[in-house]
Amino acid sequence: MLLPRLLPLLWVCEWIAGNDFLLPRSWRDMEHTDEIFKLKLQSSLVTVQEGLCVLVPCTFFEPSLKPSSDTVFGYWFRAGADTDTDLPVATNNPNKPVQKTQSQFHLFGDPSTNDCSLDIRDAQRSDSGSYFFRMEKGSVKWNYCKNELSVDVTDTPQNSTTHVSGGAGPGKSGPLAEVVLVAMGEAAIKLLILGICFLFLSTKSQRKKVEQPATQVDYIETVMD
Repeated sequence: MLLPRLLPLLWVCEWIAGNDFLLPRSWRDMEHTDEIFKLKLQSSLVTVQEGLCVLVPCTFFEPSLKPSSDTVFGYWFRAGADTDTDLPVATNNPNKPVQKTQSQFHLFGDPSTNDCSLDIRDAQRSDSGSYFFRMEKGSVKWNYCKNELSVDVTDTPQNSTTHVSGGAGPGKSGPLAEVVLVAMGEAAIKLLILGICFLFLSTKSQRKKVEQPATQVDYIETVMD
């Protein structure tokens, strides 16, 4: 009969609700599945000052069920989002719109190389919260909800534009652009002042050279008379 032949096939694969793809039944246990679908963040909690930027290194892993040439798409969603209806904050899928926010979220990494690094620019207080990564590769789709990223955007100190940081690494904000702009502005002002002083001294010296021969000529004419 056909039914006994189909039973082993039904046993091998079954639908895993909420992840939109077929998995072998041996992976049904969610703890086992989480060991297969892993995501590593350099830091699960990132703190950044308002208006600055931060790069969050991230790597994810997924089982290669079979060789595939399918494009790998990555998405970053706010925690609790419905991936079917809600928009992501960042993705490499050109056909998927993203949330319009004051800050700029970018999927810095290349999902095809298992890189899910997230770049946040001009961070705003409203960006504070938790986010999760989603991977799509053909029929394989997975939400890494157990590896959320928490973002904490703090107030900007009043002297942040003149404070020079020792350097900003991944997962840490860095006011490098502001420091460069302030330094350039101060250098421009100093050059302008030096230029004005040089012009003043040059003009004064030139006047002395012009007035001195005129005095000598007048003196010679007086003696001859």
